[in-house]
Amino acid sequence: MGTVFVAHIEETSNPGVHAAPYKPMAERILEQAGFRVVQEDRAEFHLIIRTRTEALKIRYITRDREMFYSYKGVRSAGTLEVITTAREPMFVHFSSEKDPPIFAKKWDDEEPDPALAPYGDAFELPGGFYDAMNALLLEQISQDRFLRMVNLPFKDFNGLDYKGSLIRSLHERGITAASPQLMRLLSDNEFSCGTICPILTEWKYEPVLDYAIAILGSEKKPYDLEPVFETHVQFRQRRSIPSLIAFLRTVSNPKSDRDSKHRKLALRALREISGQDLGEEPSAWAEWFKAQH
Repeated sequence: MGTVFVAHIEETSNPGVHAAPYKPMAERILEQAGFRVVQEDRAEFHLIIRTRTEALKIRYITRDREMFYSYKGVRSAGTLEVITTAREPMFVHFSSEKDPPIFAKKWDDEEPDPALAPYGDAFELPGGFYDAMNALLLEQISQDRFLRMVNLPFKDFNGLDYKGSLIRSLHERGITAASPQLMRLLSDNEFSCGTICPILTEWKYEPVLDYAIAILGSEKKPYDLEPVFETHVQFRQRRSIPSLIAFLRTVSNPKSDRDSKHRKLALRALREISGQDLGEEPSAWAEWFKAQH
């Protein structure tokens, strides 16, 4: 375990940006990575965060043509500088912008406060502050130590935002050794199949197909099953077929847009895996499959 001192220098005087949690989130991430945050004179290395931050004030108009303002966007840019006696300084740059939404709710007598701007939303974007922290950690600690962070208890909103960027970093770098950790996030329902299944399917990690087979028969199915069916299609294994046929028997409301979509996706998966086109009735598929054994 190393010791680290963290300093944050905001290079603008823009209103409200003192509330942007660069330093507390950096310290929290470093502690989860196994570092101990200490005073400057006791640290083995220093992390200097230099930032240029702006809360974006946006004008909105209500249906009654009343105009109001709110801070709903953020620009965040800067540099992480790692200073240690053991090596040359390391610099990591970051820049991201959280676009304001088209619509916003007006609260009675609410005065716009730049300190309430969505700073964390900007941090988690590609190229943002969290990506920079991940790039720094991958240079400073072992891969095994980095992977352990995936399953540590970051379960509040800021923590989950950071974990999302951590998952993205692992995927972009092709760190397939993270597959068991990502599978655990999926099994614990900490992240959705929409986030995890495409990554593990791309990496051909077999347990995600086990999940895709089991979840079709579960009472706690994800609302959107498209990533599940895509996993079946990409693996193209015959052991998917019974679960797909069984799922077709459970589609109860063909007039529902969701049920209709899922029915079409299940039939597509059956056709892709089997190379057959036996229509839409599950009984025809079941008879064909039985004849293959």
